Amino acid sequence: MENTNECMDTSRTLINEIKKNIMNRTIKKIESISEKANEIRKMNGEFYNLMGKMQIPQTTVEQTRVKKKIDIFRREIEEKWGEIWREKIEIYAIIDTLYILSETKSINDKAKGSGQISWSDIRREIKKKMEKTLTNEK
Repeated sequence: MENTNECMDTSRTLINEIKKNIMNRTIKKIESISEKANEIRKMNGEFYNLMGKMQIPQTTVEQTRVKKKIDIFRREIEEKWGEIWREKIEIYAIIDTLYILSETKSINDKAKGSGQISWSDIRREIKKKMEKTLTNEK
């Protein structure tokens, strides 16, 4: 019986480490989203500041050059927004998965030891952090 208890303790520790790892990785993704959104705001500010200082292009060559700069800027912004949306989709998929895990009854409910993080707690923490990020983004 002692081996069974040791095995259960090891299992609890591994499960707890997995849960912490999922939460930490997801929170890092959320922080990354926030950083990218701030970077986009900064890029927009710099771009429009430069555009405000720029003189109206007189020749076709100047107009073409300005158009290319604007197109490059827009493409970079679109790529960054695409990265943000992909990360958001991943985070919402994680939240959905954690919801399923938290609703699923464990065969060994007795195996849950004190101090062990539940899937529901992880899901709530990630969701709360994501909501804060989304409200700061606007």
